[in-house]
Amino acid sequence: MFVVESSILPDPSTNDNYAIRLASRNGHVKISKYLLNHQRVDPSAYFNYAVRHASRRGQIEVVKLLLADCRV
Repeated sequence: MFVVESSILPDPSTNDNYAIRLASRNGHVKISKYLLNHQRVDPSAYFNYAVRHASRRGQIEVVKLLLADCRV
């Protein structure tokens, strides 16, 4: 993962939590876990898109991770 140090911190919840939706859909467990550690990220955004599409694509580890989060 590439991180640039800056005084401006990116907001992982922008665009209706697009980052967690994309990471989950594509099975990126480490990135999903990282994003879930941010309070502003809503894994249930867009009608539970993250868990619906992760399960649809067979991303079992991501689905388990998402379902373990009380926000889903």
